[in-house]
Amino acid sequence: MSPVRHRLHRFAAGLLFAVLSASAVPCGSQTITVRSDSARRVVAPSAKFAVPMLLDLSAAGGQSLASVTTGVTFGATRLTFDSVKTAGFGSLTTNTTGAASGSLTLSLFDGAGTTTSQTMATLWFTAS
Repeated sequence: MSPVRHRLHRFAAGLLFAVLSASAVPCGSQTITVRSDSARRVVAPSAKFAVPMLLDLSAAGGQSLASVTTGVTFGATRLTFDSVKTAGFGSLTTNTTGAASGSLTLSLFDGAGTTTSQTMATLWFTAS
């Protein structure tokens, strides 16, 4: 192995170690929360309603969020999932294969990231 190639190999190994070490550092009290709004609603049978999914970065300590995946569960005997609408931030991928049994998965990615709280998506349901 040439001296230059040997140095590059050592540099790459050191860089990999540094990245792995940095990713293992705990974030302390920095918290990012995905939640729906807290308003309680009474909905008539057959009524359609929206549930905004919020990215709460208020306790993130200025950290940037570029991607998140979250699960949503709901009572499928009382609610029928209709659709999901993006909120304009990032690229949203929705897995609805479990919607009939009350389960959804939402994944969001934005290369630039965000440091502010915002709506991830809005879920639409029909009450049974």
